[in-house]
Amino acid sequence: MPGFLYTVIFADLISWGLLTWFIISVKPDSTRNIIFFLLLLLVCLSLLISVPLYFRFQKYIHGFKDEKKVYRKSLKWSFFNVLLITSVLALRAFKLFSLINIFLLGIFFITLVIYIKNRRI
Repeated sequence: MPGFLYTVIFADLISWGLLTWFIISVKPDSTRNIIFFLLLLLVCLSLLISVPLYFRFQKYIHGFKDEKKVYRKSLKWSFFNVLLITSVLALRAFKLFSLINIFLLGIFFITLVIYIKNRRI
């Protein structure tokens, strides 16, 4: 396992600790607290999902020596997936969960997928 991956796992553990502390000690009574919770959740889940995606990409990409670029690719896709999840949660939290907003969010993420697939690292 590459050395930088230990740093990523350590950062993930710290972010999960912060999220646990935030859930236990802070009440979700203001918009600021809800936004901070969603941002912490975005960071925690992105780092968590990026590690298994890294091993998956590393297994299927043969002959590619730069492991940090493979990790950046896995982090990019994990961030995209978690952004979709937290966007839906944000719509639910702020009571904006309607058919038109889901449709617009879907269009936004479809264009984002097209942009991400056409972009090189």
